[in-house]
Amino acid sequence: MINWLVFSTFVLSMAMTILGLLVDLTYQVRVAPQIESLHKQQRNNLPGYLEDSKKFHQHTVFRPKVPARQDFAKLLTKIQRGDLQKPLIDEKVKKTIFSMGPKWLDQKHKIPQLETVELLFSEIEDYDHWSLPFDPDNNVASDLIVADQIFLAWTFHFKPVALRQALEKSRQLSQILLSTQDLNFKRAGMSLLEKENELLGFLKARYRNYQILWTPVSQQELKAFRYHLRQTARYLSPLAEPQLFTKVFLSESVPIGFCSIAKEKMQMLLWSQKFLEPRFPLEPDFSQTIKNIVGLQEQVKHRCQNWESPPTPEVTWFQHIPYYRRIYGTKMMFHAEKKRKIL
Repeated sequence: MINWLVFSTFVLSMAMTILGLLVDLTYQVRVAPQIESLHKQQRNNLPGYLEDSKKFHQHTVFRPKVPARQDFAKLLTKIQRGDLQKPLIDEKVKKTIFSMGPKWLDQKHKIPQLETVELLFSEIEDYDHWSLPFDPDNNVASDLIVADQIFLAWTFHFKPVALRQALEKSRQLSQILLSTQDLNFKRAGMSLLEKENELLGFLKARYRNYQILWTPVSQQELKAFRYHLRQTARYLSPLAEPQLFTKVFLSESVPIGFCSIAKEKMQMLLWSQKFLEPRFPLEPDFSQTIKNIVGLQEQVKHRCQNWESPPTPEVTWFQHIPYYRRIYGTKMMFHAEKKRKIL
């Protein structure tokens, strides 16, 4: 009986060892080269990425700013629940302006001035940051874009002498949106910068003698900033090289947009942790990646406002298959990275 148990244990051990070696061979042949190719690409891009990061940290518009004035949430509350008790933008007006598309300035005479928009921009200079809730109403982002269009178009049509002051107030709103820790509102902030360009391009094309002293953020700068945020999102990945991940996200200085991108990607990082945590012998080692994900959670708790951990990802039966779960998990991570678009 004892000999039989010893023999069975030996056979089982050998079978598990052979299975582990076969899966490891498959991993080394099919998955490891993809990960190494990604690491090589990220290492090659890192000097340029860090240089761009330094540039945007010094940029007059995109750099992080220390709050010195009031929270923009107070102004929205004043409009929607206080003095006016109205929605920021009427849904019918919103649809009308969206339907104008890129020719909204051609139809500036059709754009009404709203009391809510007038109050918004009459006080906007008293505010410089916005502490959003963790899960904000993203419809407000499109409302603010439309409000900006209404304000610029109405000022241009009825008070052209005040156009430069209007652009200053529009820029103030865009910087408030860019300072938020939510990607949807950052997109709205960049959209407002594009509206500046559209207005100045319209003036140049239609009113050549109309001179206005204003320096917009160029389309090239906007494109470069979007690309930089996308690069940050690519580095914030369980597939990133652990040393690079540590250098970019776990140092004293974090990238611009860190909190908004971490908010978008944290659930995937937690999901990946289920597949990468150590469980069976001879599995490929991702222990440093696990440490980085744990360290990242501490970083966001320390740096990000109103942070709430996302729901724990559902457990699937693939997570319990010895050895194969590593291959399945890494392949799904590659798929998720390709599918998810940041900006």
